[in-house]
Amino acid sequence: MKTAKTERLIEDANGLIRDPEVSFDGKKILFAWKKDDRKDDFHLYEMDYKTGKVRQITRGLGFADYEGIYLPGGDIIFSSSRCIQTTDCWTTEVSNIFRCDSNGRKLRRLGFDQVSTLYPKLMPNGQITYTRWEYNDRGQIFPQPLFQVNPDGTGQTEFYGNNSWFPTSILHARGIPGTRKVIAVSSGHHTIQSGKLIEIDNTRGRQEHHGVDYLNPRKRSRSRRQDGSDRGGTQYQYPTR
Repeated sequence: MKTAKTERLIEDANGLIRDPEVSFDGKKILFAWKKDDRKDDFHLYEMDYKTGKVRQITRGLGFADYEGIYLPGGDIIFSSSRCIQTTDCWTTEVSNIFRCDSNGRKLRRLGFDQVSTLYPKLMPNGQITYTRWEYNDRGQIFPQPLFQVNPDGTGQTEFYGNNSWFPTSILHARGIPGTRKVIAVSSGHHTIQSGKLIEIDNTRGRQEHHGVDYLNPRKRSRSRRQDGSDRGGTQYQYPTR
């Protein structure tokens, strides 16, 4: 039986590193790095895996850039607080989706959303899925469906759950290769970002439980209206398939 080996690529005792994303050829790793609690913000960096050399892509004190992903043409899509907004119900910065080239140039905002858009991921068909914190025509507890958009910012539409009580929040969604399905986490709103592992198939429907199966073990879901949804038992974050 083969066993996995771990290798330490980078370490920062005084900073924080998050959101690693491997390039399509496996040679580079994109990530967000905040080197100091007060004198720095999260920005995008890229490591050359072979040499270990790291270069900074985005910069600017007062803005946070994170959750970066590669596009096939070399550009990068990421979440950023550069939109300069706060949430309606709390003193928390809002993030929207931005795009830049591989050197952090040609930076432009793709989404103009009221509250946060988070965790953009590239789908097999070339579109981008992301969680959208939605306040239009609803209360504050059930606002986080899954949306989709073209890489240039056009065609922003619902992927799943924009008119649903369930799932309360769809987090960390990622496309399943060869399909239009996604694997994600079903969670609550006023909770930490973990929950139950789910598979979403929007060909069976786009609202409530109709397109949602629980995984591990696999079973059909049911609709319910609950802020702290799917908080019991085994919890998951950041699934992949």
